[in-house]
Amino acid sequence: MELTIPERLMAQTVLPAKGNFVTLRVVMETQRALGFTSDEIAEFGLTSEVGPEGQLQTKWKPEHAETVRDIHISDAAMAILKEELDKLNGDAQLTANHLSLFEKVHATATE
Repeated sequence: MELTIPERLMAQTVLPAKGNFVTLRVVMETQRALGFTSDEIAEFGLTSEVGPEGQLQTKWKPEHAETVRDIHISDAAMAILKEELDKLNGDAQLTANHLSLFEKVHATATE
């Protein structure tokens, strides 16, 4: 699945922190796939800092905002992402930051 930097970061936050053994193994594998290599960190100029509300913020060089990478997401991980995004949608908790990821996950899930 082709994902931008913001989509990769958003997907990591959407994945559940709790679940059964199988779910957590899939989540851990997916977190690694979505993570950034040391080469990508240097290329994109990725940095993390604490924002004004105390939340960790990741920043990158503006010219890489739309840079995509093909990230392998297993069918099991795709099902988990879809379920978690659907929960957010059902609870009216989606934000504008979720939209492109939501659309890509749903487009892939229906293929």
